[in-house]
Amino acid sequence: MKMKRHNLVFAKRLLAILFITLIFIAVLTGSASSKGLERYRLPNGMVVLLYPDGSTPAVAMNVWISVGSFNELEDEGGISHFLEHLSFKGTEKLKPGEGAAIIEASGGYANAYTSFDSTVYTANVASRFVEDMIRVVGDSVLNATIPEIEVENERKVILEEIRMNMDSPSRRITKFMFEKSFPGHPYGKPIIGTMEKVKQYTRDEINEYCKTFYVPSNMILVLVGDFEPALVKPMIEKYFDSKRKREIVRPAPSVRYPINNGLSVDGLYDNVNMGYLKISFNIPPIDHEDLYALDVSALILGEGRGSRLYHRLVDKEKLVYSIDAFSYTPKRAGLYLISANLDQKNMSNAVSTILGEVIALKTGKVTEEELRNAKTSIKTDFIYEKETFKGLCGTLGYFETVVGDVKFEESYLKNIEGVNDADIRRVAKKYFNEKNLTVTYLLPEDVAESVTEKGVKEAVHLGFNEGGKEEAVSSGAELIHGEAGFKAKLNNGITLVIKEEPELPIISTVAIFPGGVRYESEENNGINEILSYMLTRGTEDLTAKALTDKIDSIAGSINGFSGNNSFGVRTQFLKEHEDEGWEIFSDVILNPTFDSDELEKVREKALAAKDAEADNLVLTVIRLFRKRLYGDHPYSMPSTGTKENIEKFTRDDLVTYYRDHALASEMVIAVVGDVNAEDVLKRVEGLFEDFPKTEATPLEIERPEKPSSPKRAVTRVRGKEQAHIVMGFLGADLKSDDQYTLEVLTAILSGHGGRLFIELREKRGLAYSVTAVNLGGVDTGFFGVYMATKLENLKEAIKGIEDELIKIREGGVTAKELERAKNYVAGNYEIGLQENMDMAMTMATNELYGLGYDFFAEYPKKILAVTEEDVKRVAEKYIDFSGKITAIVRP
Repeated sequence: MKMKRHNLVFAKRLLAILFITLIFIAVLTGSASSKGLERYRLPNGMVVLLYPDGSTPAVAMNVWISVGSFNELEDEGGISHFLEHLSFKGTEKLKPGEGAAIIEASGGYANAYTSFDSTVYTANVASRFVEDMIRVVGDSVLNATIPEIEVENERKVILEEIRMNMDSPSRRITKFMFEKSFPGHPYGKPIIGTMEKVKQYTRDEINEYCKTFYVPSNMILVLVGDFEPALVKPMIEKYFDSKRKREIVRPAPSVRYPINNGLSVDGLYDNVNMGYLKISFNIPPIDHEDLYALDVSALILGEGRGSRLYHRLVDKEKLVYSIDAFSYTPKRAGLYLISANLDQKNMSNAVSTILGEVIALKTGKVTEEELRNAKTSIKTDFIYEKETFKGLCGTLGYFETVVGDVKFEESYLKNIEGVNDADIRRVAKKYFNEKNLTVTYLLPEDVAESVTEKGVKEAVHLGFNEGGKEEAVSSGAELIHGEAGFKAKLNNGITLVIKEEPELPIISTVAIFPGGVRYESEENNGINEILSYMLTRGTEDLTAKALTDKIDSIAGSINGFSGNNSFGVRTQFLKEHEDEGWEIFSDVILNPTFDSDELEKVREKALAAKDAEADNLVLTVIRLFRKRLYGDHPYSMPSTGTKENIEKFTRDDLVTYYRDHALASEMVIAVVGDVNAEDVLKRVEGLFEDFPKTEATPLEIERPEKPSSPKRAVTRVRGKEQAHIVMGFLGADLKSDDQYTLEVLTAILSGHGGRLFIELREKRGLAYSVTAVNLGGVDTGFFGVYMATKLENLKEAIKGIEDELIKIREGGVTAKELERAKNYVAGNYEIGLQENMDMAMTMATNELYGLGYDFFAEYPKKILAVTEEDVKRVAEKYIDFSGKITAIVRP
């Protein structure tokens, strides 16, 4: 099962590989309390869950349908996913794409995903459009006409999706892991299907499958947000055809979950730049009594820098670049997963050492501190998950659909609290053995002879035989109260901005300084990235491990960040731990040591990340585009720097850079959450009173100039399936009024109802992924289009992008397009500020960049004020083909 933060990373990895966000939902176990929750059933058999919450003017909606790849017969592989792709592709009342466009025009978004056990339709809108959302989603899931032309269009899209999976190392290894971990079980088959199957399905086969499973009695509707139940209930009954009752006639297969099927070690070798390792033990599904001890043990073993695996394999023995453990328990079978990225030469040692730590759980002692930290982390994740309507909506739907108990949270937490050392030893002895183990890996092809399956099996035996040998381990500053929050300027120059949000006991803090790539040269490119990691790697009073243990003990989080224009630190903690949280926050800002030993660890991880970047073709093409567009300007450089620079950075380099750029007069601190503004001011004044006031040296930098002529840059990569394109131009800076129009223009081109999606994906089937991009900067940003397509379509795809840009430049936009785009941009912005940390980061960056901390309240108004004339003017100004840059990464 388990929980939000550490497993969210892994869950997103599975999402990218299998395109199943159930894996994402499965790890989010936070649920709304039963207070305010209403559950009832329509006459047609559909279950409805309503959770009204007026704290934000938005509503999230899910429709969970109990059908996924598990339900498919042998000759139906991938058909559930194919059907999901045909959502919003037309009913008798809605034209193809019209439903999604209506929701986007309402300031929201709609999507759908398929998992092993469910197909889920999601939507979010501003609350005043809730009826439009219910109408569109209800019609789409109950009355899809599945037009033949849309079947053919989506067939092309899914084939591109499969090719994209083949090009991604992390997706390939995770798919391979499931295949080997679940032999003969439906979970072992790809949810997306195979190219052979996808090419064969007819419209009639898909429609028949839809009629079989898309019936009200097989559906659960969830609504969370700003609505009145008395008003939405008649809407639900109307648009979900409450009187039409049809029972599902084909039950799900009866398949036992696999346990103790024998040791399996299998590897892949390909054109990759590092090793990708998966170690998995088969475990029961979510309804089993062993769930709780397995979840707690996974946190102890592999959550965060304080975990046993991270401490030993990353910090101490430097065998892997990254590692985590995860107890994944969907409806019908589970996996206890350990994932690591590593240098291929460490493969055997890593396998034996990981298994040694796993086996140590059978006999070794789990400390009270480890148990307490794990349980606190689980409890905290439930609280954090309640920050967004989307999260609540997905969690309620998951509990009702998969667990069968929408109030599962209460019993789950009670059982978690009861887990003890003996429970963990019991489940470890029960499941962590060789005959229940699968090891899969993807390595560079040049080590196929030196790293073999036989050698890995020997490492497995060594790990089991020798496992567990190592022991686990107020000044008077004026507080100005504005409509959107509070602001104060401290005597030493620090700017403090505060927003009181008492609904949940969470506090988010951000400290931000001018910096990032904009302040770098070729000689020190990447120093902000390294610095951002090192800020949380120890202080004068706390070693890196002690700092990690301290933040883990309060179930908080802390990390550094850097980007194009800034760097800083952010923390989040519960109100009950605010003294400790504030102490940690101030300590890493005021007293970082930039320890040389920690620098070597960070350097190793950063170099490994540079290798991994070469496997990310989307990132590669964007960086190629920026390098050609920006020329000598710092924006042309990657934020992660170069290998040469990373290898040479010293502790003195970091100390000097931080001393010169982390200045009180330049710093903004943003605080959002369950706080009192006056108390925050006094606390910050006390904590930072010794931070000296030093004036900054103005940065002298010329703005980037428009390219003198069209330019093209091409990079070829071996062994890939798709070509990736970015075509674009210099854009506007963050303070320009044109920025708002460019955002609207981007939305007109993007999304399910956007021109690029409709023309290049829907009508012509040229791409799975195509979107417009607008990135503002303190200096000039850029505007462009990204697209991924198969190689034989490359020329046609480039021509298609150019044609669409010419159309919008010369022909303008319609009033309907404009309204849809404005509502989408404004609504999506507001929805995106539900979490305290998102609000804190937004306030901090806006204040730092000169827009004002309260600009978040003005931004939607500026978007909604954009006119057709503005779009025409801005399109003519920025879509300038004389300065066009085209970047291509291709096989």
